[in-house]
Amino acid sequence: MKSYKFIFLIFLIVSALFINLNNCEDDEEVDMNDNSNSDVILLTDSNFEDLTTSNPNETWMIEFYAPWCFHCKNLKKTYDQLSTKLKQQDTNLKVSKIDCVANPKQCKRFSIRSYPTIKVIKGNSVYEMKGEKTLNSLNEFINKGYEKSEQIKPLPASIILKVVDLTDKTFPSINDGSWLIYFHIPRCIYCEKFMSEFDALPTADFSKSNEKFNFGKVNCETHKEICDLYRVEYFPNVKFFENSTNLYYNFNHEPTTSNLKEFAMFYHKHVSPTKRPWNAMFSLFEEAIREFVWLFLLVSFLFGFFICFIFYGMSPTTSKNQIQTKLKKSE
Repeated sequence: MKSYKFIFLIFLIVSALFINLNNCEDDEEVDMNDNSNSDVILLTDSNFEDLTTSNPNETWMIEFYAPWCFHCKNLKKTYDQLSTKLKQQDTNLKVSKIDCVANPKQCKRFSIRSYPTIKVIKGNSVYEMKGEKTLNSLNEFINKGYEKSEQIKPLPASIILKVVDLTDKTFPSINDGSWLIYFHIPRCIYCEKFMSEFDALPTADFSKSNEKFNFGKVNCETHKEICDLYRVEYFPNVKFFENSTNLYYNFNHEPTTSNLKEFAMFYHKHVSPTKRPWNAMFSLFEEAIREFVWLFLLVSFLFGFFICFIFYGMSPTTSKNQIQTKLKKSE
């Protein structure tokens, strides 16, 4: 009886190992930009308009994705299957995708907030898919299922939406307006994750404020001096620079589009401002003085006392003569 239990245990272990090996094969790194074995059409900022609007009879399904997005990688196999299936059935149904990291202009235009986002373009109409993205649901949505969804109006293609890439030389000065600036470094997962949120700011509604806002990004690996000057110690790091003042405000919340917008318009006033530094070493010295003010005062007092003693204290000869004079008077 024990031998049967032992054999059954060995069988379970071998089965578990076999399942894990299969899972390991399935978990191979997926390259979202590898389109060699796929019928999905790759869109870019330059060809987007020409391809999606050239034929009014065509229906375009577009996946807006980021190469690092886990859910996008999980969807890739299903999306490839859909493209192959529809290519064989109907040439007017186009399955495509666009990399929002490499092509931010169109993703800003369509207000992409998360990945993957699926939209359908039919003529001048745009529809966004909600819910689970399976092969059947995707196929149903592109085959006029989108007509049940709310129509979306993207910004006109003629509007240039841009977040400025700043350098040490182009960093805004006091009179260059109000700026919300995103400090980041390459290979930072959270920097990439929230980059799309920051890139969407030019399309956000700032109508409640009478002020004009500018948006910029600084790569701290390339422009280390400006990041050292403003003491950028973690990433992503967002700071708001107020127009016509020597002040800036540190943003310390999740950098979503809505949070950043509200901070720029209203909530920065509830944060203690910091003066713009003009020199990194001076800024460090000034901060040290503020943090250790009592120690600084003590050192200053001792140093002053020492100087006074050097210049006004008694020399050895003088002190000896004074002592002898006092002794004579006492006699």
